[in-house]
Amino acid sequence: MIKIYTDGSCIGNPGPGGWAVIILDNRNEKKISGKKNNTTNNQMELLAPIKALSNFNKKKIFYNFYRLNLCERRNYKMDWKLEKK
Repeated sequence: MIKIYTDGSCIGNPGPGGWAVIILDNRNEKKISGKKNNTTNNQMELLAPIKALSNFNKKKIFYNFYRLNLCERRNYKMDWKLEKK
């Protein structure tokens, strides 16, 4: 199972902000992050899981009936099923 942990925040609202992702599978750990100068907390919270899932698309990684567990800091949790295209 792949687990993805995400978080996003900003100073002020709007203000400078950032997002971070940790992707864990059985063998590897990958960290990705980014920032924006003028954003909101909600934008960063939502951008983090988008960037996480985009990471798989960029590498053309597809999982057939593989369960992807996406966990967000506020106990928001989604189970995704990706299929080979």
